[in-house]
Amino acid sequence: MSKATRKIKTLVGINDDRAEWAMKAVRTFQSATKLSDADGLDTAIGDLIGDLHHLCDQNGFDFATLLGDGERHYAEETFARCDKCKRAFDLLNGDGDNASSGKYLCKECG
Repeated sequence: MSKATRKIKTLVGINDDRAEWAMKAVRTFQSATKLSDADGLDTAIGDLIGDLHHLCDQNGFDFATLLGDGERHYAEETFARCDKCKRAFDLLNGDGDNASSGKYLCKECG
């Protein structure tokens, strides 16, 4: 396991589509660069990120800014707002859920 690997608590089904889209991009990259499964998924992702940096350089984009944009998108996609108190909470860290009621509720309101 890579040192970049970390376990996070996930909710079933949350952002599965987004992860699947990303996996398709990584698999296409692996095929184009001749990386094998033996090289590891983490290696392919890291190499793709590096090559995206090269792409940004060639097109005049600030990689750090776009990386920050990606982090903000991720945060927005893994946080929810409690339907009762309107407090934002992290779905991935178990600060609330929507399993029983169909609504997003934080720990305090759930």
